[in-house]
Amino acid sequence: MKIDLSIIEKISALLRMAEHPNSNEHEAALALEKAQALLLRHNLDRSQLAMGESDSAKTNNSIAKEILLNVGDEHDFRWRAHLLNIIAKNNLCYMVMSTEKKSCHLFGSTHNISAVLGMYSWVKEQLEKMAIEKLILYSFVNEGKERPGQFYVGFFQGAAQIINDRLKGPMEEFSYGTGRDLVLLNDRALQIAVKQEFPFLSKSRMTTGGSEGQAAGRQAGREVKFGRTGALGGPRSLGSGR
Repeated sequence: MKIDLSIIEKISALLRMAEHPNSNEHEAALALEKAQALLLRHNLDRSQLAMGESDSAKTNNSIAKEILLNVGDEHDFRWRAHLLNIIAKNNLCYMVMSTEKKSCHLFGSTHNISAVLGMYSWVKEQLEKMAIEKLILYSFVNEGKERPGQFYVGFFQGAAQIINDRLKGPMEEFSYGTGRDLVLLNDRALQIAVKQEFPFLSKSRMTTGGSEGQAAGRQAGREVKFGRTGALGGPRSLGSGR
């Protein structure tokens, strides 16, 4: 289905502004947010901008599945899975994890899975670096009382909480606005795909970390960037970067 070329030009201009080296961080984030809103409203993927076509029926009704194996101890796996779940549910995907096999099954359209994996990889990379820096500062400079493991678990819980809050707003605005029908259709397709693969599911609980670690994590969650600078031409995602 052909779409209005003026929409393509507008989105492309916003993406160029977001990528431009002279744009400050606020301008770049605002331009990217506006571009993402238009992509969602017209149900486009960035790879379609050059073609001027929409394959919404194919994209939205075709549910793919990706299996991710996580390396690390029990705590590492759980916070990574928790982070992946937050990003997935705010990008029209669904995640099922197996604590026994330390694997995560990601359901969604091919484009949305790609967006989730891209954001997850970048956010995880930032948080792991911040966790080490915050722990060193807390333990050796400020002589904090929480054990390193307790602080570490709390840090990722706090960060995940803020990241979820930041992503949830744009997703809810889309779900209750122009994207309502798309979200309902996508949810039904996801439910069917997950039910076929995993007919019996149960909820998992996370160990509660230290309160000071959580406070440090919440601060880190506010500092995390959802997209790599200079690499904004990849798959779309719902994160506004606010």
